Amino acid sequence: MNVNRKTLLRQFQKHVLMSVEEYRKMVMFRQAFNYFQENKNQSNLTEIALFSMYYDQAHFIKHFKAITNETPSTLLNKISKIGNEDTYWYFD
Repeated sequence: MNVNRKTLLRQFQKHVLMSVEEYRKMVMFRQAFNYFQENKNQSNLTEIALFSMYYDQAHFIKHFKAITNETPSTLLNKISKIGNEDTYWYFD
C-alpha cells in the first residue's frame, strides 16, 4: 500500500472514530457477549474470558467494568437477545 504507519493509524482514527487499540478492545468485548449468548448454560466467566482473548478472568472483569460499570456476571444475566440479529437488550 506504500503508506506510512502513522498515516494509516490517523486515517483509521478519522474514519472509525476510535484508535486501533480501542477498536480491538471493543471486538474482544463484543466477542465475549456473542460467546456468552451462544453458550449460556455451558460456559463460565473464565471460559468466556479465554475464548475472547483476554489474559485471564481478572483482565476480563476489569475491562468489562470499565465499559459497562457492572460486573460480567451481573450484566450478562440481564441481557436478552431478541430476533436473529446481533442486537442485545438490557431491561432494568
